Amino acid sequence: QLTALPGDRSKAEKTFHQCVTT
Repeated sequence: QLTALPGDRSKAEKTFHQCVTT
């Protein structure tokens, strides 16, 4: 699911950031 809700944005971005930094 690519649709991200306003509240879900933080979680999605955090997960994405972790994938990039890891």
